[in-house]
Amino acid sequence: MLSVIWGILKVIGIIFLAILGLLLAILLLVLLVPLRYEFEASGKYDKESEEPPEYLVKARVSWLLRLVCIRLRADGAGAQFKLRIFGIPIGGRRKRQPGAEQTLGKKAQRASKKEKKARKEEQGEPAREEFSEGKSQADDLPKEELPEKKPLEETCSEKSVSGEGTESEQTDKEKGFFGKLFAVIQKIRHFFSELFQNLSAAFEKIRAKIKRIFDMAGEIRDFLEAEENREAFRYVKGEAGKLFRHVFPRKLSGEIRFGLEDPAAAGKALMALGIAYPLFGKRFSVTPVFENKLYVEGCLFFKGRIRAFSLLIIGIRVWFNQKFRGLLKRGRGLKEQLGRA
Repeated sequence: MLSVIWGILKVIGIIFLAILGLLLAILLLVLLVPLRYEFEASGKYDKESEEPPEYLVKARVSWLLRLVCIRLRADGAGAQFKLRIFGIPIGGRRKRQPGAEQTLGKKAQRASKKEKKARKEEQGEPAREEFSEGKSQADDLPKEELPEKKPLEETCSEKSVSGEGTESEQTDKEKGFFGKLFAVIQKIRHFFSELFQNLSAAFEKIRAKIKRIFDMAGEIRDFLEAEENREAFRYVKGEAGKLFRHVFPRKLSGEIRFGLEDPAAAGKALMALGIAYPLFGKRFSVTPVFENKLYVEGCLFFKGRIRAFSLLIIGIRVWFNQKFRGLLKRGRGLKEQLGRA
């Protein structure tokens, strides 16, 4: 009996260890195997040319020796998306722009609908009854049920008897010229008093907001100029640089030739692109075309990898750093002070 129980427990333990080992292997694969990405694009556009702009974009993201691979391709004909897991395509589809065949098919459907409608009318199907323009519901009612119209003299006499409009005439006569003038003066005085109160309240709010902004700016400046905070910022900056160098493509190449209708604008654009020269260096070339026309042609290619283990190490190192923790604590205190201000 004990041997049977021991055998069952041994099998359960072996299964549990196998599942645990499988989960550990998957975790190590996710952390250590890098995610690789690749991008390629090319295009050409000439404003003076009658041909449409040409472009081609390719992108690929793969993991674990391309056992999981995502591909994207886009050009003038449409876009194509492919997903492969262990070599099995899943959900691949292509979106195309509507062509002439689809428009011809729609026109044929509309023509067939019109022919069917004409055939039904020829067969004598009952048409919908419509009301004539001159006919109304009052024509169908008998003469006894129609409301009687009173003459204009009787209605005017009834209004005069009821006394409508007499009160307003009496009040206007009682007020007189001086009463109306006094009422106008009172309204003007009331208007200017309200205007002065509103302006004074608005100026007071603006003054309080400006004072609050200056106080907040002073507190933020003191926070940024503190020596311990500056050291923490330098540490975070260094770690962010490591993260950027890890994510940045390892291979990068490309070129671009462009021209604008104004040569001076092309020169200014070339100066603006020169700011990014330390980042790309000789791997990316820019050539201006001073021909007084809008022209763009170029290509770009880069590829790199991202390892989750490296990102996790950088995140853990930053989170448990005492300088960074102190910066977070002081930042929460500054937030509370600004909220109370």
